[in-house]
Amino acid sequence: MSNIDDEDYDSEVSGEIEKKNLISTSNISESSNMSKEERRLLWKLDLIILPITMLLFLAAYLDRGVMGNARLLGLERDILENNPKYFNWALSIFYVGHIAFMIPGNIFAKIFSPSKWMGFMCVMWGLCSALQAVCTNFAGLATTRFFLGLFEAGYGPAVPLYFSFWYKRNEMALRNALFIGSSASAGAFSGLIAYAVDDIDTTMMAKWKILFLLESVPTIALGFFTMFALPDRPQSSKYLNEEERKIALERIGGPARSGISSLEKDQIILAFKDYKVWLSGVMYFGYNIAIASISSFMPTILHDLGYQGARAQLMSVPPYTAAFVVMILSALSSDKIFFERGLHLTFCGACGTFGYLVLFFAESQTLRYLAIFFVTFGVYPCIPLVLSWVSNNSGTETKRAVSLAVTVIIGHLFGSIIGTQIYPKSDGPAYRLGFSACAGSMALASLASLTLHFLLRRENARRIVKEKDPNHVYGKGDMVKGFRYII
Repeated sequence: MSNIDDEDYDSEVSGEIEKKNLISTSNISESSNMSKEERRLLWKLDLIILPITMLLFLAAYLDRGVMGNARLLGLERDILENNPKYFNWALSIFYVGHIAFMIPGNIFAKIFSPSKWMGFMCVMWGLCSALQAVCTNFAGLATTRFFLGLFEAGYGPAVPLYFSFWYKRNEMALRNALFIGSSASAGAFSGLIAYAVDDIDTTMMAKWKILFLLESVPTIALGFFTMFALPDRPQSSKYLNEEERKIALERIGGPARSGISSLEKDQIILAFKDYKVWLSGVMYFGYNIAIASISSFMPTILHDLGYQGARAQLMSVPPYTAAFVVMILSALSSDKIFFERGLHLTFCGACGTFGYLVLFFAESQTLRYLAIFFVTFGVYPCIPLVLSWVSNNSGTETKRAVSLAVTVIIGHLFGSIIGTQIYPKSDGPAYRLGFSACAGSMALASLASLTLHFLLRRENARRIVKEKDPNHVYGKGDMVKGFRYII
């Protein structure tokens, strides 16, 4: 391997790295200039794959985030002895189960039939969600939350991996945004459902129990539907004719890339050693401190800002709706206009930081409510972008599966567990600890994304120079000749 000094590769940067950053291991162009047949196929894939994966993530986030709404409907009073610490730990225990099963869950999604695996996970987390309605104390609630997290771990991180079986690198951010955008939609739906439940006039069952059942029963039905409706891989899909199957395989690099279900041990090791994965984990850590607290504490924060009862549930809908719109726009911009991830993440992270700083310093109720919009459309777009970035820059399925799982584990191990502990009820309505911690975590994530952006530009520049050396030794995956990192 040749030695390259800084002068050599710095002189190669200008004009060489722009759209060449999208070169992949495939001979098929990743540009937007598709044939009519390929465009028709892409529409067909989107119409089949996206609605199912979006509904699954919507169901997952409804079942995960319903605790904040259930709290306002009396859960904490009825079974947690009115103790906020019990409530916070019930939230945190979800992530213990989630973290424990993250890597095995992603590997199983690669080895087994994706439709059967993800459908089964959905049925199981739906059952766990329903069982929350029969809990009578903290121990029972904590147990169901642990297994809810475990089964959701077998689905959520597997979807960006699953998308790579079907989509090109510069098509991933938009699909991930639509998929993960369901989490923002879940906040809006959960608020509307809780508003409707709160309006029910009944003494037969506690309203928070009705809420758990209303949100879990459709999840179980969706899981069974997924087992039969979601396509697995191009070479086995019942939805494709032979011509479509050929195009689908060529789009993503052929059967060699699409059909590997075995594990490559060297790629597992490379994933753990890759600095890009760890920097992505730092980003995910920062975003998850914020996002874990938003989903669980939004209704409480709105209540303490002066919005009472059902109105607090209803006022959570507009910020989530705005977040979904911004997620789609940022993904389109990242995929189709600028062909990059890092600067988009830096900008969105800065918006989230600004929103939390306003929440920290402002006293006006109107200003603080407007700041929540900056928070949601600063935080939520970052999740699909960073997961797309990790998937884009991992050259084999095994490395991609492990890299995505490690990134999410770092985020949940530190970020999500911290995020569920930094809004003690005694801090309301100022919540100085929570708002300052989230502002700092978003700023850290922005710094990490900016750092990785420039490191990848530097690495792409090095590769341009190295490929001029006929004696350079190449590897596989993202180390093959012609592979460029998306920056």
